[in-house]
Amino acid sequence: MMGINILPSFFKKPKSLPDTNYLALTLTPTKTIAAVWVLTEENVQVLGIAEKSFSNIDSLIHEAAVAIDTAGKQAKSDVSETVFGLSSYYFEGKNLSTESTAILKNLAQELDLKAQAYVSLASSINHYFKIKEGVTPNALLVGSFGDYTEVHLVRNNLVQRTKISKSQPSTIEKIIQLATQIKTEEGHDLPSRIIVYGAVEESHIGKEITKKDEWKDLFVSTPKIDFIDDEQIAEAVAYSQAADALGHDPMLVQAGGHEKEEAEEVKPIEPPEEALAQDMGFVEGEDILEVEKNSPKTEDKKDENLENVQIPQEYAVEETHHKLQPEESPVPQRVNSPKKQSFIEKLTTLSWLQGFLNLFKGSKSPRKIAIVLGSLILLLVLGTFIASRTLASVQVIISANTQPREDSFKITAQRGGTMDPSKDTIPGEEVTATADGNQKAVTTGTKKTGNKAKGSFYVRNWSLDEKSFNGGTELITKDGIKFVLDGPVTIPGRTVSPGIEATATASDVGPNYNIDTLAPPLSIVGFDNAFYDAVVDKNFTGGDEKQVTVVSQDDIDKLSKSLLDSLTQKAKSNLKEAASGRKINEDAITVTVTKKSFDKNLGDETSILNLDMTVQAKVIAYAEDDLKNIISQKINQNSTNNLEARPENIQIPSITTKTVGDKLSLSGQYNADMVPKFNDTDLKGKIAGKTTKQARTIIKQIPQVSDVQFQFSPNLFVFFTIPTSKSKISFKVQSSK
Repeated sequence: MMGINILPSFFKKPKSLPDTNYLALTLTPTKTIAAVWVLTEENVQVLGIAEKSFSNIDSLIHEAAVAIDTAGKQAKSDVSETVFGLSSYYFEGKNLSTESTAILKNLAQELDLKAQAYVSLASSINHYFKIKEGVTPNALLVGSFGDYTEVHLVRNNLVQRTKISKSQPSTIEKIIQLATQIKTEEGHDLPSRIIVYGAVEESHIGKEITKKDEWKDLFVSTPKIDFIDDEQIAEAVAYSQAADALGHDPMLVQAGGHEKEEAEEVKPIEPPEEALAQDMGFVEGEDILEVEKNSPKTEDKKDENLENVQIPQEYAVEETHHKLQPEESPVPQRVNSPKKQSFIEKLTTLSWLQGFLNLFKGSKSPRKIAIVLGSLILLLVLGTFIASRTLASVQVIISANTQPREDSFKITAQRGGTMDPSKDTIPGEEVTATADGNQKAVTTGTKKTGNKAKGSFYVRNWSLDEKSFNGGTELITKDGIKFVLDGPVTIPGRTVSPGIEATATASDVGPNYNIDTLAPPLSIVGFDNAFYDAVVDKNFTGGDEKQVTVVSQDDIDKLSKSLLDSLTQKAKSNLKEAASGRKINEDAITVTVTKKSFDKNLGDETSILNLDMTVQAKVIAYAEDDLKNIISQKINQNSTNNLEARPENIQIPSITTKTVGDKLSLSGQYNADMVPKFNDTDLKGKIAGKTTKQARTIIKQIPQVSDVQFQFSPNLFVFFTIPTSKSKISFKVQSSK
């Protein structure tokens, strides 16, 4: 198969360099995911990530090339060292299958990858959750890839058991069958956690997995189910690769009070530069194509490096150490001869001085000493002359009689616009920045709470006809205390001694509802007292009340305003940093709340209210030089005398802004010093290579110019000649008043 040219040049940098870019290339049965990342102060920073699906092994190389190229463009960088993250699909037992080994070697060769090692996805995911959560995970890992399913038991920092199903659709029944096999072989309960990869929660299989009923016969308690997407899988492989590169976990956060768990005592690991991926011949620091897998072996001479080394599970990358190459003889280092200096370099660096003085070493003749001093002065003058014409730069400060001018302006900075004096527009750019934070406040609202009293009444009917009352009917004492019937009650006519018993509940909380049998008869709300009433049958008890602190609307409003004010200032500060030199007007900044989340609702009982908030600040920024430039152009369009406005001679004492869509309206006042008009390019050509005296004479011929000064850089008083290069000459015109 013909090689595919991706990322035209992969730089093969030493592993120890801090700016080495790595490639974590993940292969599942149906997809390849490329993640380009870099170690930044031992932290993993993913610079670019891309994924491509493939239908068969023949299309794998092409799709992998596209994914790597896309990730490389996002990262704006080439990659150096590659580790493969592999689904169990590519394994036979604990080792790669012969076919998979050939696939990876072909992939590395065709795409010019410097392959280092491989790691199983199960090991990487175990390692990933250990770093993210600070503890070793105990979980069932479920990989669902169309017609391929893999289930792993992760416990004690190791992948303990693995079950797979090929050529059958990945279904919940198949997953449960594989998990059951693992449980049977283990002989005890499975951990109550499932981590799913290869399928998303919104997919059909994902929805089936999240159903609680499916797991009731397999787990003691309902398992916690987590889904990780393809980007997290790629990140997990990158973390494993980082652990291999560093020799320890990157960004490992220990859970409070717990020590790091170790699966077993392991042997010290050889330096990563000598490590190989099992059965592949991948050498750290070498390209796979530069080492033959079937190196000559001598059974008589055994070496310790040929033995398998148990890699600690926390470092995740599975490797075998081999000694593949004999010691190389030292390569003679080429010694570069010193680069010859030019005459100007010798003069400016004084590298000639020692040799010149050696000519007169030991001589005490006054005449020879005078010759030496004279020669030194001559060389110094000559060197200064040459340096002033070639190496130095100069700013010509022109003092002139100027005329002040004041007026108003109205310019529009348009996002994506151009400098156009005829339309009064300058380029504008939308700049955004966010800020998020959390703030707490003590709640001040109060609410009465407690229990309602309960008891029973005898409801009496003094009329001749039967009467029914619905549940919820209110009964009231002469003091205005109300009770509510718990259910319907029917009273035959002339039933008054004792009446029909019915239970009731107080309409509100409080001890004053605890009435007893001595209470006067109660009226039935909405009915004539002469025909219907109620007397207490059993004492009402259980009524009590208390005042509790709750969230009030005032608490919500004050906390919102306080955190919004704080985050607004932070967002504006971030906005100014993001503007990087462009002009931002404070009154043009708009701030919007993109997230606002309280941990309690209005009326909830709590003493502390917590608020999480995120705000976004947005503004159209512009370059102040562009504004002054267009103002100067508009002034000069209407200038009728021999004066002009230069951007550097314009001040803007006041400005107001108004944002309308993608435009920023700028209006205000300007002050300009009108200076003598001259063509910069022509004047530079006239004074280039001249002495300062000659240049001053030429410039003072311009009307209204009163004085000329020269500021050289470097600032040596001996410079007296204008540089010959026009690019090293600049002008500054100022008022002589």
